[in-house]
Amino acid sequence: ATYPATSGNASMTEVCGGWYRFTIPDTKGKAVKASFTNGTSWDGNGKAADGTLRGYWASGSSMAVASGQVISGVVPTCSAGEDPDVPVTSVTISGTGVAAGKLSVKKGATAQLTATVNPSNATDRTVAWKSSDAAVATVADGKVTGVKAGTATVTATAGGKSASVTVTVTGDDIVPVTSVTVSGATDGKLSVKKGASAQLTATVGPSNATYKTVTWTSSDTAVATVANGKVTGVKAGTATITAKAGSKTATVTVTVTETSSSLTIVGPTHSVAPETMQLTVSGLPADANPNQITWSVSGSYLTATNNPGRTFKVWGTRATTGVVTVKYQDQTASVPVTVDAYSYDSIPTIAVDQQSLTMKVGDSVKLNYTVTPSSSPFKLAIFDAWDEKVAFADGDGTIHAIGAGSTTVRVWSARGTNYTDVKVTVS
Repeated sequence: ATYPATSGNASMTEVCGGWYRFTIPDTKGKAVKASFTNGTSWDGNGKAADGTLRGYWASGSSMAVASGQVISGVVPTCSAGEDPDVPVTSVTISGTGVAAGKLSVKKGATAQLTATVNPSNATDRTVAWKSSDAAVATVADGKVTGVKAGTATVTATAGGKSASVTVTVTGDDIVPVTSVTVSGATDGKLSVKKGASAQLTATVGPSNATYKTVTWTSSDTAVATVANGKVTGVKAGTATITAKAGSKTATVTVTVTETSSSLTIVGPTHSVAPETMQLTVSGLPADANPNQITWSVSGSYLTATNNPGRTFKVWGTRATTGVVTVKYQDQTASVPVTVDAYSYDSIPTIAVDQQSLTMKVGDSVKLNYTVTPSSSPFKLAIFDAWDEKVAFADGDGTIHAIGAGSTTVRVWSARGTNYTDVKVTVS
């Protein structure tokens, strides 16, 4: 060994098993470098020539050397003729399916892990295996067995060093989703009008996939929304609808266009004060919600019912004109109304030609009515359907059957309190 001349000689003593201990005297702040015939060296400035060992400054410090391996600050504890203790520096785990410290096994399946102890000549290379949750996964001699779905950490320990693998156990009958397709669109495109809806359907493959739940999302809910595949146009524009199951997705490009109103107001628009005009709206979708149909009237001396629904009643207290407007979602329709003055104050009676109707959904039947006396100037009638989910009436007396059930249509004289009832049964 070489050293600064002012430091004196280093001493070398054989310890055991071909190991030697070098004792270096006080270096007085100078660097010390030990060189050996096989080319290995240890540099007191900070590391060995092979880059794996660190040096030190000290008086009477020691280092052990054998087969070209230098261990600073270690004095083997063995007798002459015995091998010295070599500490474990690291443990690593490998095995089929292990990636980035993770392993996936099915319930009931096994996987073999292998622990590598470094250095290869470490004295204690015995590996102890342990699972953080034996209810999820067990381990014996590196063999991991999935017990139930969940996650556990498997650790290998040797000589105070350890390494771990996160084990995920999946159900034994899990079938992954391989594809998602969407029907109800053409070449992945769908056009809907503002306020209208269209139904998309997602098909998940294979048919026996374990998790087939489909999640629907819209890239822009201000343009189009989606719920369980039902797409509704909100405003003109384009949005992407995505159906996802497992890790697979399918998309449809939705274009929303503005709509022109298809609504029309039907019924009498000319009356004699205080006669009531009953108006109805046509052109509604078949599944229109009556609670979303709103009416309004403008003009002096005009009074109206303000309940939502298919029908609207308006009357004037004196001669006047006005405008009635109906709105459903983004569609509107308007019609002018006129009221003439009249001083005749008798209350006419009213009768109909049918007191009961038996109808099928989709049928329409017109009730004919008679006002008495015939000389009365009040010729209009009012038709009130008590349950518009079963049937509703136009202002001219046409009854429309729209749902199974029974209801009553009350027919009033538009001038007073006289009325007659008609029983309506729809199947």
